[in-house]
Amino acid sequence: MNNDLSNVTMNLVETLEEAQEFLNWLQQRRPLIAIDTESTGLSWWEPRFVRLIQFGDELGGWALSADGWGAVIEQACKYVANAGIPVAMQNAKFDMHAMECMGWTTPAWASIIDTKILDHLCYPIRSHGLKQMGKRRFGEAAVVGDRMLKHFMNQHNLTWDTIPVDTEVYWAYGVMDTVLTARFAMELGAEVRERGMLPAFERESAIQAIAFRMEKRGLNIDLPYTQRLKDEWRDEMCSLKIQLDEWGVANPNSKAEVLKALKVREGWDPEAFTMTGEPKLDKNVLEGMDSRIAPLVIRYKRLVKWTGSYLNHFLDESVDGVVFPSINTMAARTGRMSVSNPGLQTLPSKEGSIRKCIVPDEGKVLHAVDYEAMELRVMASMSNDPGLLQVFREGLDPHSYVASVVYGLPYEELVAGQHKAQRGTAKNTQFARIYGAGAETIASTAGVPVHQIEEFMNIYDLRFPGVSKFMKEVERDGNTRLQLEGQPYVTTQYGRWLNVEPDSIFKLVNYAIQGACADLFKDRQVLLDKMGYGDNLVMWIHDEALLQFDEGDEDSPREVASIMEDHEMFNVPMTTSREGPFKSWGEPYGA
Repeated sequence: MNNDLSNVTMNLVETLEEAQEFLNWLQQRRPLIAIDTESTGLSWWEPRFVRLIQFGDELGGWALSADGWGAVIEQACKYVANAGIPVAMQNAKFDMHAMECMGWTTPAWASIIDTKILDHLCYPIRSHGLKQMGKRRFGEAAVVGDRMLKHFMNQHNLTWDTIPVDTEVYWAYGVMDTVLTARFAMELGAEVRERGMLPAFERESAIQAIAFRMEKRGLNIDLPYTQRLKDEWRDEMCSLKIQLDEWGVANPNSKAEVLKALKVREGWDPEAFTMTGEPKLDKNVLEGMDSRIAPLVIRYKRLVKWTGSYLNHFLDESVDGVVFPSINTMAARTGRMSVSNPGLQTLPSKEGSIRKCIVPDEGKVLHAVDYEAMELRVMASMSNDPGLLQVFREGLDPHSYVASVVYGLPYEELVAGQHKAQRGTAKNTQFARIYGAGAETIASTAGVPVHQIEEFMNIYDLRFPGVSKFMKEVERDGNTRLQLEGQPYVTTQYGRWLNVEPDSIFKLVNYAIQGACADLFKDRQVLLDKMGYGDNLVMWIHDEALLQFDEGDEDSPREVASIMEDHEMFNVPMTTSREGPFKSWGEPYGA
């Protein structure tokens, strides 16, 4: 790839002659074309969202005002789409939304090369913003335009929706983005092919196209219910505030006031401290107290956070009762997805009242299909431990089974809900092993003495030796690859390459498991789309797919649950559970 950015040609269409020159340039033969948009912000569903659109290749490009050259832009977009030219984009979902909301012809998803996906596949541990990518590859030349633009906007008190589109530092900044995108598409595309990750790229591209349609459909919000819930929580917060004020806490967000009240009113003696010597007062500390003040503080803060993050967003950001979350299909290094705006991934697992705000279309009902102990099944498959394999092949509850083996308790009693503490320790420890946590971290999370966890882990390793053997082999292979290839990494069954920093080789076990889970989930969502169920998808949350179907249709949800399962790739069946039908997402949670 050419490392020189000094000879890049950048143009702004301002006359009819320049418009024709642009169209002539566009029709020249080239391996691909890059497209980018400049907008008023991130809310692509708002009117007059796009201000500029840029077309470029590795040598230069053109910028066109959305207001002034709409007909020429559509002619260009239609030419690109009809000619089937490969189109490079950085974070394609966003620019596809931008183009579609303007009514312009969009390229086929099969022709799009998303450089953010390429960079994530090749270098999962680094940031994937275009400017960061450009600076790493081309040095300061790649970001000088960005700095000049920000300086100009600050100097003249301008924003993304007020800067004049014919300002050279603005449109040139946009054109440079297409040049960088085109170059990365070619270079990173070659790397993906060389590493045998073309199937992984195709899968990620397909999942992004599905996510695009989900974002476009949005989530239906029961606005009357949401408003009633907000009013109820407002009244409860007022009541909590009065109670806390009586305890001497005028500001529940003031750590100093809460600390003073706990010490003076309840005689609390802190046992855990921060690095600076201050008493710890986080959620875990508050929840572990025998206190009348702490529950009030926890509940008050929780309601404030939930109201601001969810209820206000649903009420203030909805368009005719629909909100448009953003799905990051490669949020984690391992390829796991996340949802933001609002952050549905961070909803408390048992909180149903917020989920109740989300409802299906008129005449539809919701169904949820979730994988059963996905991570533990993958760990059992990868470790090939006979004891764990038996658990899943016989359909046993893994946490109850492990607790029965380690503690010598009857399995039937654990499944029936007895010995909850022992089952909880088994659950915490198994998941902690996946995440690479040590005994002290596990003990802190579980709220039990360290020696109990150490004893549990010793017995666990004796009874399930395949797990520790697998973990040691992954770390050994990581060290070997570091010495021979300069990078510690693992590859998943689906061909994804996942590397870590040299001082974090212990994370490779987690990466191997989480990466395989991400690949399986995405592979099955792509298959659902191919089978005609893509437009039934409402949202993805962790390992769960939320879908909607016609009332009375039980066959389709049953088939979806079957399609999502896997009985061939792993040594144990990757099974699913299905819930539904229900009229809101909160029903399965008791709301």
